[in-house]
Amino acid sequence: MLHVLAYHNRMRLYDAQQRERIWKEHKHPSADQVAVGIMGMGVIGGEAANVLARLGFQVAGWSRSAKSVPGIKSFHGDAGLEPFLARTEILVCLLPLTPQTEGLLNLSLLRKLKRDGAAGGAFLINAARGKVQVDADIIAALDEGSLSAATLDVFPQEPLPVQSPLWAHPKVTITPHVAGDISPEAFVGQLFAQVDRFERGEPLENVIHRELGY
Repeated sequence: MLHVLAYHNRMRLYDAQQRERIWKEHKHPSADQVAVGIMGMGVIGGEAANVLARLGFQVAGWSRSAKSVPGIKSFHGDAGLEPFLARTEILVCLLPLTPQTEGLLNLSLLRKLKRDGAAGGAFLINAARGKVQVDADIIAALDEGSLSAATLDVFPQEPLPVQSPLWAHPKVTITPHVAGDISPEAFVGQLFAQVDRFERGEPLENVIHRELGY
């Protein structure tokens, strides 16, 4: 939510203007003019889509298999990927890492995002798994203009090496794999609730399907 709203409200541009001591207002569109796409419509992706839709954004989701979330336009599989990208200005990746998703965020994919919409360019937010993205391709997309900016919380190698050009790139925001952090108190509460469900013989929540890889 934080970084979608930052791109929507031109906060990266205002940050740059502050460093240069420039006082200049920029108009930003209403949320219902901006198309956000969520890659990965599991528990986290579905909730993100719902919150963004309540804020008024045009939200669509893409997943490997068909998913149905009320009020959210859904795309799935190889056939649905290009139409999903073509309507998406702010791409939020929440995919698991599987053999099928490794390296998916590459230059070819990023070039298919919508760049002429109300958001003023194409933007990437990856809060999923580092190996889903190709760092060099993200830099190439930024340098050629296919991407206007990127927020990256995860990387193929962590910690991100100090020599990585991503650190100093003016269009990149880096966070140290903290997007999914929760407090110890919240985690313990979830753990106890899961134990209670197990002891009562009830279905468990958030079960990993090992054959799927997530």
